[in-house]
Amino acid sequence: MLLSLFASSCGGDELGPEGDALNPDESDEGDSVREAVNLLADRHIEGHRGARGLKPENTLPAFETALDLGVTTLELDLHLTTDGQIVIWHDARLGADKCRFVDDATTAREYPTDGFALASLNVQQLGEIRCDLNPDPGRFPDQNPSPTMLAKDRYQPVTLAELFDFVDEYTSAADKTDKQRSLAAAVQFNIETKRDVSDPDTIGDGFDGVNPGPFELAILEVLERADVTDRVVIQSFDHRSLWAIHSVNPNIRLAALTASEHPDFEDLAHR
Repeated sequence: MLLSLFASSCGGDELGPEGDALNPDESDEGDSVREAVNLLADRHIEGHRGARGLKPENTLPAFETALDLGVTTLELDLHLTTDGQIVIWHDARLGADKCRFVDDATTAREYPTDGFALASLNVQQLGEIRCDLNPDPGRFPDQNPSPTMLAKDRYQPVTLAELFDFVDEYTSAADKTDKQRSLAAAVQFNIETKRDVSDPDTIGDGFDGVNPGPFELAILEVLERADVTDRVVIQSFDHRSLWAIHSVNPNIRLAALTASEHPDFEDLAHR
C-alpha cells in the first residue's frame, strides 16, 4: 500500500488546493474568510485545528466555526488519556499559554507554567481545564473565545467521540442552514496521531513500534463506533503508527507526514 505523502510540519499556515494561504487571521477584509470559502466552494478546504484563526484551536467552538464556514475537512490531533480515552489536542502538554483552570474547578490553583502532560490526565481532570487563551495575538488577531451557537463556551479539551457526536448534532440543528447541515453530514476528518518517535512518553502506552498499541486500537474503536471510517484520513509523522493501524484495518486512508525535502517514496510505500 502506498501511503499518501504530505511534506509538512503541521504547524504552519493552512494551504488551499493550489498552495494559497487560507489564514483568516491575516485577511485585509473582515469577511475575507467567508468570501474565500465561497469562492472555493467546489474545492477541498480544510479547517486546521478547527478554525484557530477565529477560535481557540481544537475546541468544539473552533470546529463549529469551521463547519459554519463550509469546510470540507476538519483537521485535528489526537492524544491518549490515562483512562484510555482519545482526546483532541495538538501539543503534548496543555500549556499555560493556551489553557487555565475553569473558574469553579475543585482543584483550582495557579496553573503551572509548563502545563500538564496529556498522558498524565484523565477525562474528568480535562473537564476542569479551559483552553480558551490566545497563544499568539500577533499571529491570530481575530481569535476570540466567545460562545458559538451550538458549542456555547465549551472550551474544555474534548474526546474524539464527543466531536463525532457534535458533528452529528450539527447536521440536524435548526439554527443552521440547509447547506451547512448537508456539508457537515459529509465532512471529512483528517486526524493526526501525535506519537513521537523521539519521546515515547508523549503517548505512554507501551507501544512496541510494530503492533498496534492501546492508542491505535482505541482510535479505531471510536471510528468504528461512529461509523466514519470511510470519511477519515489518519496521518502521522510516526509512520510506525500508520503501519500498525494498517495491520488492523487496511482500508483506512493514511497520510505519511514528513519534514524531509527529499523523502524516500519507496521506503514509505514498503516496510
